[in-house]
Amino acid sequence: MESVQDVIESLAQSLQRSVAVDDADLRLVASSTHFNDADAARMQSLVGRRVEGDAREYVLGSGARRWREPREVPANPSIGADAARFCLPLWSRYELLGFLWVTMAGPLTNEEMAECIDAAETVRSLLVRRAEQEVEDAQKIQPLVTGLLSTSPAERAAAAAELIEQRFPDASRFTVVAAVTDLAVDSSGEAPVDLVRRALSHVQRSRLGEMSVVSVNDEVPILIIGHRTSFSAAAFEDLCQRVSTELRRLDLRLAERVSLGVGSTRTRLDDIALSFDQALSAARIALQQGQRVSVWGEDALTTLLTATVRPIVDRRLLPPVLSKVELEQADAIDLVAAYLRNAGNVIRTAHDLHLHRTTVYYHLTRFREVTGLDLDDGETRLMLHLWLKVRDRLAPE
Repeated sequence: MESVQDVIESLAQSLQRSVAVDDADLRLVASSTHFNDADAARMQSLVGRRVEGDAREYVLGSGARRWREPREVPANPSIGADAARFCLPLWSRYELLGFLWVTMAGPLTNEEMAECIDAAETVRSLLVRRAEQEVEDAQKIQPLVTGLLSTSPAERAAAAAELIEQRFPDASRFTVVAAVTDLAVDSSGEAPVDLVRRALSHVQRSRLGEMSVVSVNDEVPILIIGHRTSFSAAAFEDLCQRVSTELRRLDLRLAERVSLGVGSTRTRLDDIALSFDQALSAARIALQQGQRVSVWGEDALTTLLTATVRPIVDRRLLPPVLSKVELEQADAIDLVAAYLRNAGNVIRTAHDLHLHRTTVYYHLTRFREVTGLDLDDGETRLMLHLWLKVRDRLAPE
């Protein structure tokens, strides 16, 4: 079957001009041979596999995502585009699929333009077919992932066997990455879960290949990675960074409100539900703390509290002494929290808060007098430290 690469290479040879196809997010799909017309903008997009920076802002700022008809895009040396481009938007019935670009070192004849239009129609059909195939694949994968997370051992085993045959034939270890956000809608009106899934899918296709699947479970986008040996911490950090980069390309505001969690690596695919639960817990911890990524178990105390303390704390069930703590000023509570975090080390606490030791001693003494809590008592310290870690879970009055 003819590919996008075959079509644009044939067009490029006929026109003796460079041709490229980008998807709707300006990521490179295919590029042709050069014909001594490759300017800086083309070379940068080929090296980075996408249009970025000023060139991206120029294209999108020109309204490219609304274009329906072929048009000439003037040269713009300030972004490295020394030559104009003939742009042919590629649409399915419902959405923009991408763009076909022809470098214009000189004007195109009417016959050459007609040839470009014919090639664009063929590329459009191929992209439609690819998009439909991706939807069909996702529809097949979703129930299998749901089966993996089932409480039924038989369902998990059956789903794992089918997924191993389809996607993970050579994998011996499996890990889940989960994404959560507190946004109900992104700046473009598209559901955040759909944008996050797109970002995960792009990273999956471009970096992880067939040994991975993207799915959505209860509105939580997840990436299941199969690998022959365990990923290193650096590899997961790089993966999550790529997802964050892709999210920034799709919607900057959303990217700042999405957190990723990484679960433990399992040696059996039918045991992946545990990695999912851990990844989801880690992602929620990261979101609460304003972090973009959290690996399950790295912050042992917060992981323990998340596993053992109710997500919503009923203030009516708390010991009365904590009501006195809540009456304290925020600065005083922050000072006590730093003191407990530093295991009662006044010198380190003073350094962290940029205060004199005498000031720290004064506030600690006042705290004892107001609350009646003895900060030299181990159990009192434990109670107070735990409380300060979970007090943001208080249910509204």
